[in-house]
This record gives sequence, structure tokens and C-alpha cells, in this order.
Amino acid sequence: MVRGSALIEQVNLKLGLNLEAEGVDTLSGLLVARIGRMLEKSDLVELDGAEAEVVEVENDRATRVRITMADAAGHSQAERVD
Repeated sequence: MVRGSALIEQVNLKLGLNLEAEGVDTLSGLLVARIGRMLEKSDLVELDGAEAEVVEVENDRATRVRITMADAAGHSQAERVD
């Protein structure tokens, strides 16, 4: 589970991703930028090499996000960033 307030840079370092979005610093902001609207519980957002599922929302921001990594064989594995 990842906090929505986690810095994109931190998520990239911990999970080996290369996520970017212009004008945002947090995972929640990146998800809003990717989906193009305010987030809702259970939203799924495709990321490069992973998928994000919004688990909890407070004040239109994702507070908890489940990141599922895709391995080379296409299998998924949930990851956690503290």
C-alpha cells in the first residue's frame, strides 16, 4: 500500500519505476493527471510497468493506493512503499 501523498520520486526509487507528470509531485497528483478527473475509490490507473488502484479517498485525494507491478511474464505483484 502506498500513501497518495508519497512523492513520485520516492515511489520511483522504491519500486524501480519511472513515473512522471508535469506540475505534480505526489502519487495522488500523478493519478489525477493520468485519469483526467478527481479520483474515486476503486479507480484503476495504468502506469508504465504497473497499475494503481485507489483504495481510499479523502477530500478528492487518494490517501491509500495499491500499486501492482507487472513482471516480465505479465504476472502482477502488489507492492508497498512506507
